[in-house]
Amino acid sequence: MYITNNIRMKVIFGVLILLNIISIYYLFRYGYMQRVAKMVQQSQKPLCKDCHVLLISLDTLGAKHLPCYGYDRDTAPNLCAFAKENIFFEKAYAHSNDTLLSHVSIFTGLYPSNHQVLVPNADALSRNIPFLPEILQHHGYETVFYMPPNDDYLPIDLVYNRGITEINTDGYDSENYFDKAWKQLADNNKAGKKTFLFFHTYYVHDPYFIEDRPKLYTSEIFLDIPLKVKDVFYPHFTKAFYEFFVQELEIAMKQRQFGFRTESMKNVFNAIKDKPFDEAEIAFEKALESENISKDYFTSFYYTFFYFYRLDKEDFSQVEYLKSLYDQKIHELDETLLAKVIQAVNSSSFKDKLVVIITADHGEAFMEHGSLSHSTLHEEILKVPLIMYMPGKQAITVKDPVQSVDLFPTVLDFLGISSTYALDGVSLLPFLNSYTIFRENRNRLIIIDDKNKGGTQQKVFLKIPWKVFSLKEGDNYIPYELFNIENDPDEKNNVLTSNMNIATDIIQSYKRDYLRK
Repeated sequence: MYITNNIRMKVIFGVLILLNIISIYYLFRYGYMQRVAKMVQQSQKPLCKDCHVLLISLDTLGAKHLPCYGYDRDTAPNLCAFAKENIFFEKAYAHSNDTLLSHVSIFTGLYPSNHQVLVPNADALSRNIPFLPEILQHHGYETVFYMPPNDDYLPIDLVYNRGITEINTDGYDSENYFDKAWKQLADNNKAGKKTFLFFHTYYVHDPYFIEDRPKLYTSEIFLDIPLKVKDVFYPHFTKAFYEFFVQELEIAMKQRQFGFRTESMKNVFNAIKDKPFDEAEIAFEKALESENISKDYFTSFYYTFFYFYRLDKEDFSQVEYLKSLYDQKIHELDETLLAKVIQAVNSSSFKDKLVVIITADHGEAFMEHGSLSHSTLHEEILKVPLIMYMPGKQAITVKDPVQSVDLFPTVLDFLGISSTYALDGVSLLPFLNSYTIFRENRNRLIIIDDKNKGGTQQKVFLKIPWKVFSLKEGDNYIPYELFNIENDPDEKNNVLTSNMNIATDIIQSYKRDYLRK
């Protein structure tokens, strides 16, 4: 009897210990993740004190078009080899389909609906909102930005105007542009200046000019789609261009197709529409000058017309042709700029004092869901590459979903810089610890805003495996599509009707736990 009771007590005691262990685990797991979601949770001891940080934004590069994310074309062998050797995030999400909204989210750690920089050339970033370069500069960093000049989507006067030591725009996206940036970083290292360097490129953004290089992925020919800059209308203002421009821009204005410099375009249009052709060229040049529109920008604008207005979107061969040019631009980027980046990092004498982050603001669509460019909120647009090199961190593949807003707290956490700002992002360092390999953070909510709906009127909520598309009505978000992206990664089968409760629960969790009052 005594032996039996003794065994029973041991069993009960063992069960209690096991329950305590389980309770502690879940308290830590969910309690920790909730705390870091509300506030930047920084290391007491920096993992890399005074490390330099190199943040590279490959504008418009979708993860879908990279072999390390499952693409069938070997578009980026150098980048994917670098990913395999370092920290590779399988499910990284941007917060918008827009360059402006996404980049501001990276530098503030906030969703677009919270940082409220939503309209190009109009919205300024509030001084009350944290800005990563400003925090780093306050802690002794030289902050250097290599970015395009006079770009409404990377506005220097409205957003990138505090906490930045130097902005370099000369020779933007030229062949030696990164060489200049790396030399500055190396020189700063020799001078003992800890540096945060942001490097941006539009290399794979449309127009997809390949110039005289042979085509890599197609043998098709479409004469209406020029491959060289000189084949666009400049320097010749032809009658064909004049007639095309007036006709197409009038349609675009009526349909309100353009939010970017719409008023300027309208003024150019009004300056030439009623003039005979022999007078229109002079009026056109004067209008460009008065509206401060560069020929380089207008060339791109005109080429965008070729892509998205004259292209027969129903012609599969034309769409595939465009896709092949985009893929070739990725390959060219990989064998030029990215090869330089990787070689510089791997051979650097200060590699043990350097953090490298490579990502993108959004991807590109090729009629997967009825559109070109980046106007939807589907996976081909939202899934972006995210690859990191961090001194002392071994190669790892992170399968948990992460977001662009996580970069802000991650950089501060790695450098050991304390902050008490309430952010939407969380530090990714816990994801890299060995114990997290066995954890799937499936309860995390990813939130995306749509540029085409004023930044806040349409939202997508992603809670693996479910992805909810919703429209705002009053204070509510009404679901209109639901996809199981594990069973249906191409988002072809809307299952909302049979799973309305799932969509409603996800939206309610957003309103309860994430929506700022």
